[in-house]
Parts: sequence; C-alpha cells; structure tokens
Amino acid sequence: MISASGPSGIGEFDKALSVDQHGIEPIPDADRDSTARQQFWIWFGANIAPLYWVAGAIGPQLGLSLVQSIVIMVVGQALGALIFGAFTLMGKRTGVAQFALGRAAFGRRGNNVPSIINGLVTLAWIGLYTYVVLDLATYCLHKLGLPDDNVTKYSVAVVIMIIQLIIGTLGFYAIRTFEKWTVPVLAVVMAMMTVLAFSKGRIVWNHSTVHGSGLIIAATQLMTAVAIGFGFGWAPWASDYSRFTRRELTDKSVYWVSALGTFIPLIWLGVLGAAMASSSTNSDPAELVASLFGVMTIPVLLVIIHGAVAGNIQCVYSAPLCFLAGGIKLKRWVGSVITGVIASAVLVGFLASADFANSFTNYMSSFVIWTASWGVIVAIDFFVLNRGRIDVPALYASGATSPYGDIRWRSLAALLIGLVSGWAFEYGTVSPFQGPIARATNGLDLSWLASIVFGGLTYWLLCRSEPQVVSPPSLVHGDAGAVVAQETS
Repeated sequence: MISASGPSGIGEFDKALSVDQHGIEPIPDADRDSTARQQFWIWFGANIAPLYWVAGAIGPQLGLSLVQSIVIMVVGQALGALIFGAFTLMGKRTGVAQFALGRAAFGRRGNNVPSIINGLVTLAWIGLYTYVVLDLATYCLHKLGLPDDNVTKYSVAVVIMIIQLIIGTLGFYAIRTFEKWTVPVLAVVMAMMTVLAFSKGRIVWNHSTVHGSGLIIAATQLMTAVAIGFGFGWAPWASDYSRFTRRELTDKSVYWVSALGTFIPLIWLGVLGAAMASSSTNSDPAELVASLFGVMTIPVLLVIIHGAVAGNIQCVYSAPLCFLAGGIKLKRWVGSVITGVIASAVLVGFLASADFANSFTNYMSSFVIWTASWGVIVAIDFFVLNRGRIDVPALYASGATSPYGDIRWRSLAALLIGLVSGWAFEYGTVSPFQGPIARATNGLDLSWLASIVFGGLTYWLLCRSEPQVVSPPSLVHGDAGAVVAQETS
C-alpha cells in the first residue's frame, strides 16, 4: 500500500503494482507524471474494442451502403472526438476528476445527482462491454475445440471480470502501464485482421436499400447510436486520466493525443465492422469474425478479450470517482471492488436478455442524450462562463461556504430540459424511447443535437447573469497544494 499522497519517486512497474490511493482530490504535482504518449495509448486502448466493430455493422443493417456508413461515421466520430478532447483539458488544467469539476456547474450537493447517475451508467457500460465480447470469444473457443455453451461463456466472463477488476482496482498507474505495453501489440494484430477482412471478405461498397427521407432517417439513427455517441461518450471520464498529465505539457498536446487516440480506433473498427457486414447484414457478428479470421483464431481471441478488459478497467476505476463526487464516502479502491461485483450482476442481466439488439440500441441512445445534456452544461460553465478558470479549493468546501453554492437549481433545470428535449427527438426501438417529434418525423433521430442545443441554451440564459467565482491567480491552473479541504477517498 502507498500513502494518500501517491506513489511518487518509484518506478513505473512499482507504481502499477501498487494500489492508487487517489480519490477525487486534486493530484499533487509530484504524482502528475503522465506523458502525452501514455495518454494516447490509454484512449486508444479503451476504444480498440470488439464493441466498436460490432456497432459498425449497424449502418448496413439500417440499409445504408458501406460508403454512406463510412462517411457518417467519419463525420460523427471526428466531431465526438473533438468535443471529447476539450474535456481532457479540464483535468489537465486543474488536476481534478471529471465529476468533482461538475460542482462548479451544479453546486456542492446539486452535483450529487448527476454524479451518481453517471456512476450507474458506468456500471451498465461494464456489463455491455463484457456481453458483446462473450459471444465472440465463445465462438473462437468453439473453433479451438471447446463446447459452445453457457459453461464456456460464463467461464470466459469470470476470467474477464477478474482481470479487469484487478487492474481497475489498482488504479490509474496500472491502467497506464497495461495500455502502454499491450495496445501497440494488439494494434498490429488488428492491422492483420483488417487486411484479411478486405482481402478475404466480400465487400459491397455501394449497395443501399434506403433512399430519400428513409436515407436521412437511417443516417441520423447511425449518427446517434454509433458515430457521435462513442467518441463523445467518453467525456464523463476524460479528466479522470488527464489530471495525471505533467504540468509542462501544453494544452494543445494533451488535446490532440486524446482526440486522436479516441478517433483513430473508433473509425478503424467502425469501418471494419461495416465492411464485414456490407454483404451479410443478418449474420451473427461471431460468425462473421470466425469466417474471416479463422486462420488467426488465437490472436483474434486475444484481441477480443483485451478489448473488453481495456475498456472496462477505465470504467472500474472511474465509477467510484463518480460516487465519491456524488457525496458517497468510501475509499476509491473499495468502490472499484464494489463496482466489479455490481457490474457482474448487470452482465447477468444482459445474458438473460432475449433481444440484445433492442437492449443495445435503447441503452446507447439514452446514454448519448445523458452525456450531451450533462456535457454541454459543464463545458459552457468551464470554458464560457468561467473562461477556463476554476477555484479548486472551492470545489471541496461545504455547501454552506462554497462560492459555487450548495444546489444550483437553475443548472439542474437546464439538465432536465436537455434530457426531455433529447427524448423528444429520440427514436429508439421500443415505444418508451421514441419521442413525439421523432415519431412525427417517421424516425428522424436528432436527440443528441437537441440535448446540446436546448440544454446548453437554457443553461446559458439562466446562469450567465449569476456572479462567477474569480480564481486566485495561483489557482488558475489548479494548485493542488492550496486545497485546504480534502475529502475521504
């Protein structure tokens, strides 16, 4: 074990094998040693996951051609990654975890609700990531001679859960080292898989079954579920990792390595998934993988398992940070253990689902609305109203004394308006997730855009007249040593 001040002064692997005791308090300068390259591999690793090549198949399944699917994904994922990059700057400048920063926008206790909601969303992510992997991994193991049954599936689930629970519980330094040493190797394997897919697979570039208004509707649905949703979807955890970056790194370098580390694997795997499905939109993803990559079954199996672990270890680490920011008192590493247990229950729920496609689409659409509604408020508060300046100690003061206030009802009202607006424009696969405006337009889904526009505009109009907190010059970039009110973590 190490002290709460962090594992400064020891080697990389010693840090990786020690339990990171940092909670949501600002990271001391002595422990902010992450490089730009390490940040790149963290986000590249989190996104080089089987979920994204499975999701890439949604375009052809909606009737879009491969070319149309690629164009939509490039535009959407580029936009999502560029927005995500801005959130990493918050952590880089302040050294503070993402949802602790939310106290500036929502107030000391007002921030509890969005923080806990996002913690629960993170638990669902873990279950979803693991669920997608199980069919693929089980199919590969079946090709190697093991039975394709529930025993194999649940055994794989147990192994994956144990690995990701250990790494996620150890914390940031373990995650950083794991991604740094494994992701480059997996990227090489993925490159080989890509060559095989385009050389052995039957790629159909321009076959589309939707036209006119149907094409526009399908394009908006793909944009919501896959394109912008995945890149922007990492925003609630962005600062949890960028807060460890070295002080001397420029904003520009942190921004671009984070944005590119997210965009490159997302578009790569999205295109791969769409290409695999372009001539066989009704095939099971596991069958597509096995048919194309049979000669590389073992390397593909490693990619599949690594993809689940790499994405989930960040969720195991960040979920308790959300709960800490939400006022729940616990050690971060204890929260990670609890997260792993609850996420296992979520996984069982996914396994019991009769229709994964519905569960997946419903979940992703709602997640995009939540992230857009919350994210636009936090971004406007930080970059527009406060001009990138945060009084870090004020984030940890009590509601009675914090200059950011206790509960900012205007902010919560804007969040609610963003959520309701997003739902009104959402078109999920079941009626509760189909808003009136989306129904009236026969399925046009602009939910993420509605949440950003209406939620953000409401927040700006309601809160621009409030007096802003002026940061002392020494705290413009977050002086962790000046924080006088620490929290249990």
